[in-house]
Amino acid sequence: MAYQLLCGYRFGAGSRIGFLTYIDAEKVEIGPGVRIANKCRFKAIVTLHVGPSCRIERECTFYHLGEVRIGENTQVQAFSEFIGAPWDRAGYRATFNVGRDSLICGRMHFDLSRDIMIGERVTVAGLRSSFWTHGLSWDNCKPIRVGDRCFIGSTVMLGPGTDIADDCVVGMGSVVQGKFTEPDCLILGNRAQIVKRHYRATRKGLTEDNRTTSSA
Repeated sequence: MAYQLLCGYRFGAGSRIGFLTYIDAEKVEIGPGVRIANKCRFKAIVTLHVGPSCRIERECTFYHLGEVRIGENTQVQAFSEFIGAPWDRAGYRATFNVGRDSLICGRMHFDLSRDIMIGERVTVAGLRSSFWTHGLSWDNCKPIRVGDRCFIGSTVMLGPGTDIADDCVVGMGSVVQGKFTEPDCLILGNRAQIVKRHYRATRKGLTEDNRTTSSA
């Protein structure tokens, strides 16, 4: 109620903000049924938009961003960090955008020197994956995009300029940089490469064949 009355923030019916959670944003719209857990920090944000039925678990940090947009029914698990660049010479504030029905597991790090866009029904799995939009030089900042229905394994590192097409799987421990424009591929290694095409389609076909054999 204090946020609504004093700051003009908008909260949907049934939304809940946890103990010691701090929101510092110019414009806030929280959808119905949202749960933001204890000790989360939203600091120096221009626009915060959290879709209906989202879950943001405890001690997540969002700092110095132009826009944070979290799609409906998406979950961000505990201790994940989304950090902008207050030291940027041009004063740039990046956007973090994740689509609906996605899952970002715990203790992930997102360097938002530039924009990061994650599609719908994406899983960033396991622990301690990191997304880096800046390189050695500050002139080498580039956005990251992950397409719809992708699966990012545990302890993966994505470098500046990474672009991953829809339906791709990135194997655990991979170091990924570059543009992977073919959908439905298994991407693996350091430096990561496409190791199998039509990966999910093939696995689905094998599963269906196994079911047919079992029935026979």
